[in-house]
Amino acid sequence: MECVRDASQGTRQARTAFGGRPVATAVVTWTLVGINVVLFLVELAKPSLGNDWGLLGYAPFSTGGPVQGIAAGQWYRLITSAFLPPATGLGGLGFLDILFNMWALIVVGTQS
Repeated sequence: MECVRDASQGTRQARTAFGGRPVATAVVTWTLVGINVVLFLVELAKPSLGNDWGLLGYAPFSTGGPVQGIAAGQWYRLITSAFLPPATGLGGLGFLDILFNMWALIVVGTQS
């Protein structure tokens, strides 16, 4: 037994492609994918959600106008905007955007 223990001390620990420890399941990755897909579907049903939860919202371009977004104390926009796709609807790149972003998240997220 001592021979096996002494021999294993010099063995390098297994690491992923990005230097993390290998795990059996990628719970965080699949949770993020689920949140993104659900919010994409919700935004399809209610397109105004992009302006309500997006980073910028309706920002007036006139001087002296009302302050909008984070400057008005809407700090939740820092987090919610990360989960909203930039283009709404199936026209434009909304569907392809969510598809490729989730593919990239699964490929990279399960490896780290």
